[in-house]
Parts: sequence; C-alpha cells; structure tokens
Amino acid sequence: MADSTGRVGMEYNYQFWLDYGLISEEHGYKLTLGVKNVIFEIRTNFILRKKKIRHDCEDEDEDEDEDEILDSETLSFCFPYNTNDHTPPLLFFVCFRLADYWMTRDEMDALVNNAIDFARRQMEAAHPQLTNLVVPVVVGVNVCTVQQEGETVVEARNRSIRAKHLVPAYLWQHPYFKMDEHTTRPKPPRLMSFLRLLPRIRNVVVDDDDDGDNDNFVCSICSKNPWFGVQKTSLPCCGHTFHSHCVVPWLEHNHLCPSCHSPAYDPHYMNLF
Repeated sequence: MADSTGRVGMEYNYQFWLDYGLISEEHGYKLTLGVKNVIFEIRTNFILRKKKIRHDCEDEDEDEDEDEILDSETLSFCFPYNTNDHTPPLLFFVCFRLADYWMTRDEMDALVNNAIDFARRQMEAAHPQLTNLVVPVVVGVNVCTVQQEGETVVEARNRSIRAKHLVPAYLWQHPYFKMDEHTTRPKPPRLMSFLRLLPRIRNVVVDDDDDGDNDNFVCSICSKNPWFGVQKTSLPCCGHTFHSHCVVPWLEHNHLCPSCHSPAYDPHYMNLF
C-alpha cells in the first residue's frame, strides 16, 4: 500500500494485484500475438471521507472514519511488453486523468513507477519461454475528498472529486485503450483534439469574498456556482465560462456556445457532417 497527501482536503492511496479474469475473451483486450503483454486496469473509487465520529462507549478507544463511495471509473490499457525496451508508456496515457484527480506530478510518477515495477516483477518471475504470457495488473486507486473542520457533509460532497465532475476520459481515446460500451462509437479525431485542448483552470477560491474572476459566475449549463477544486473552461470564441465537465459533453454534440450561440468550432471541419 502506498499513501500520499494531496491538496488541502484530498488524500490518495493505491494498491496493486493480479486479476487473471481479465485475460478471458469477454473482456475484449487486443493482445499482440507472439510477445508478452501487460494489462493495466486502473479502478478508481471516489470517496468522501467524513470527519471522525467519537463513540461514547467506553470500549471504543479510537475514532472511526466514515467513508462514502460516491462513484467509480475504470481505465484500461494493454501494451506489448519487451524487456529490452524502456518502461511501458503508461504515464503518457494516464497522466491526463491523474491530473484531473488533482495529483501532483511527483504523485503521478510514484504511482506509475510502482505499477510498472509490480508488472515487471511478475514478468521476471514467469518462465522465459512463455512468449504469449499476459500479466493482468489491477491498480486500485482511492481518491478521497476529506471533510474539513467546520464543513458540513453536504458541502464536502458537493466539492468532491468524482467521475461526474471530470471531463470524459474518452477524450484521450487511443488504440491501447479499452473503452466500455458507452464509448465504443468512433469519435472524430479533430473534434476530440479540439476538446482536449480547451483551457481548463481549476477553481481554488475558498472564500466567497475573495476577489477574482469567480465573482457572480454561474455555469449556464448546470446553473451552479463553481466550487473549490472544480475545473472551468472559457471558450476561445467568446470568453463565456462554464464548468469543464459541463461544456465538453455539450460541445461534443453542439458547436454553439450555450450562452451566446457563437460558433465554438466549424462542424464541417470536425467531420461531424
């Protein structure tokens, strides 16, 4: 188990294990024949860690954490593995999502390097003549939003890092990725590139009285104010600002700004028609 402390009110922990059920045909991983393959399946739980509750019973000596799993997501990758190559390019494919979890670069490097070392040890322990060996590594990640002193559970839940508050993972679609049934439809590469490159700024204003561009901002898509840690996107075409996780799905199906209806991109150039 590895632990790290992230931003204020955020904690992360992760562990690794093998799941040979991933090798079955029903999982649909595209293996490279004649070489060793490694599967990395990152299973993330988004957790609300409520402040400790002290028991009045004399036989209870310690406080007890109350964890609430808010939601989860899975990212899956399959790489051909060559012992003569450098480390598999796992960081390249997951850094975008780990950054959305608000992890630092050092935390990302530690997680990825430990995952690769775990996979390498499993490879080295196998018989060298097993050219079709598949090592299925599960990376179990907990992204914990921690309730702070003086903060209600509702307030902590509203600002939590969770899947529904993140831009869709399929923006980074790649042949190494294994998409679920909701993301298997091919998406125009130009559109995906445009959506990936949209600016995303994390809101770090804590006090409503602070000066900044958050004053009076309400996302016109969800009608909510920004909360601490959420990412915002200002459209280059008009400057209108929205929650990133709101405007990206909007622009996937509509090329107009939700506020002023200015064209955010040319749908013909994006090969939508």
